[in-house]
Amino acid sequence: MRDCLYKMNPLSKLIIMGILAVFVTCSQDIYFPSAVLLVLIISGYFSKITLLDFWRAMKVAVIGALCLCIFILLSKSVKDGGDFQIGAFGLYTYEIEQAASLALRMLGFAYAGYLFSKTTDPVIFVLNLIKYWKVPVPAGYAFLTAYRFVPTFQSEFQKIRLAHEVRGMKQSFKWLRSVVQLPIYLFPLMIQAIRTGERVSIAMEARSFGLKEAKTYYKTVQMTHYDTQAVLISLVALSAMAILFVKLGVFKFGLGF
Repeated sequence: MRDCLYKMNPLSKLIIMGILAVFVTCSQDIYFPSAVLLVLIISGYFSKITLLDFWRAMKVAVIGALCLCIFILLSKSVKDGGDFQIGAFGLYTYEIEQAASLALRMLGFAYAGYLFSKTTDPVIFVLNLIKYWKVPVPAGYAFLTAYRFVPTFQSEFQKIRLAHEVRGMKQSFKWLRSVVQLPIYLFPLMIQAIRTGERVSIAMEARSFGLKEAKTYYKTVQMTHYDTQAVLISLVALSAMAILFVKLGVFKFGLGF
């Protein structure tokens, strides 16, 4: 049961994300985005994501949303008047709701993207791009290759950093010193990337990649009835939530931010 999101076709998950984005974008209140974010967190249960994993993945987005909210409130504050007075700053209730709504929508989009990336096999995703969206095979293969070698370059970076520590080079986690030390890591990483790209290109040429139009695939992808049901259930659930909030008088429709 907790692996149902892993079994879904990536295309169906993208469709669900698009439907969710439309509903959340049209909501200018704090209640509907909060409910959607709560549903997304609960749906994390079906992708084996704990609250600790949620915080590790979303702490940057949470801090960014809070900073954005504070910045908007400071830019809209007035010296005199307002429903809330904090020192020399006055704020109206609707301004606070608008800033909080924008922050909640930002968190909802970020967590939806995290769920997609966490539960999607990149190979299946690229095959869907080629089959359903008619993406050229070389472009899809280039995307998959770049995605595949990200962990490899992360491992190479750790090896270079440990090699520097063994040779007595001081490591600093301060952002300014890290920027200064960046070229020291970039040069060997670029050399490794060139070697890896050359090996991949030779392997592709040896297998006549791109010369034959007809291709066979090790894995086949298709939209099943399970994916169709998931899309329909998501559409009905979001529509029911929106209608409920409209009936309660707390749903504020709008197309702006």
